[in-house]
Order: sequence, then C-alpha cells, then structure tokens
Amino acid sequence: MNNKIFLFSDSIQSGKTSAVLGWVKNRKNVSGILTPDIDGVRMLYDVKYHTYHPFETNVNELREVEVIGRFVFLKSAFKKAIAIFYEALRRKTEWLIIDEIGKLELADKGLEPALSLVLENFSANSPETKIIIIVRDYLLDATIKKYGFKDAEIVNVGFFRENKYP
Repeated sequence: MNNKIFLFSDSIQSGKTSAVLGWVKNRKNVSGILTPDIDGVRMLYDVKYHTYHPFETNVNELREVEVIGRFVFLKSAFKKAIAIFYEALRRKTEWLIIDEIGKLELADKGLEPALSLVLENFSANSPETKIIIIVRDYLLDATIKKYGFKDAEIVNVGFFRENKYP
C-alpha cells in the first residue's frame, strides 16, 4: 500500500470516535466516515458534508441488516459508507477516515469486500491520501495481517490532541 496509514487503536468505549470527530471539525480536505453514538444509537457520519445517516437499527429483518453481537446495522449504511469512500477517491482528498475495521470486516462482511477495493484504489490512484483507520485494540494484529498494513503507524489519542499532522 502506497498511502500513509495510521491505525488508531484503543479499547472499546475509550473515545476513539470522539477524538477523531474533534480532530476533523476544523480541517479541510478530510473525507470518510465516523460512527458516533447519538442518543444511544450508532449513526454514520459523513465527515466531508457533516451529515448523519441511520446506521444502527432495532429492526432485525435479515435481508436488510448485518448483525454482530448486540448490534444490528443497516446494510444500506455500509453501501452509503462505500459511496462516501469512492467520492473521496474522485476528489483526491488529503485525509480519509475509516471508522472502523471490526469483526464484520475481518469476517468479510460489513464494509467488505468493497473496503479492500477502496484501499487498493486509493493506493493506485491517490497515494498521497493519508488514511486513518480506527481499530479496537484486540483486533489490531488481525487487521494488520488481513490488510497487509506493514508500514502503518500505530497511533493513540495523543496523535489527535497534539495535532501532529496539520
């Protein structure tokens, strides 16, 4: 992979998404998705356009959702996320945010297989884009192995507080 990859890894409910959300607020040329909890419900946040889309649901119609643990996610939200990534590729964004690579992606569900294609396209067509990927700490090794992130920089919340990359 030609892009500079930053893997932001920490434990569950440690504020990973909130830290990145604060970091992107005053930046230009940032695209991608974050998945914050709003009033106890996971939402899909389009970083570029500052818009929220439904992500989590309590309706379990198997054709329309992906289930992982206690979470029931709309398949349409994953399609929306992929569309956001491809739009970022067309615009040659400086930063791409991916929240998150999790158990679904490691099992080739959720954002997969499209996420792998997105990463390949960024590597080939927009190698100057820096990519921040949020990963839970206990999935970090599996994520590095699956996606071949050999040169990725592992970062913590300090990366976003210290503004290492203006």
